[in-house]
Amino acid sequence: MDRNTLSPCATDALFGTRQLMVAGKQVGITGLDATFAAVQAQGLIGDAEISAELVRRIRENNYIPPGLAGDYAAAVLAEYKRAMAKNKSSDPRPVFVASDRQHQPDRFGVHPVDGHEVTSTVIL
Repeated sequence: MDRNTLSPCATDALFGTRQLMVAGKQVGITGLDATFAAVQAQGLIGDAEISAELVRRIRENNYIPPGLAGDYAAAVLAEYKRAMAKNKSSDPRPVFVASDRQHQPDRFGVHPVDGHEVTSTVIL
């Protein structure tokens, strides 16, 4: 599906773009929730280590201007911490669902990480 033929709202929904404030400007970051899920799963400790991994993963699908790398790192780390705090206060299960195949049920409908049975799958 070509991003250029979709409205901005449809593009955001289909490709996982979220808006964040970076250096006083609102920017769109693609794949932020999947990035949060991947970093959360790694169990990294320490802001510097988490921030570096977040930025590394975000750069895979987004342009980060060299002069604003520190601002992006601070904004993304702050959003990650807010999401993790929300996760801890509301539900012990992870907030994010990663989009990679390792988190999909196998052909028997069993989730590979926690072993629960999946009764239906929605594909967009």
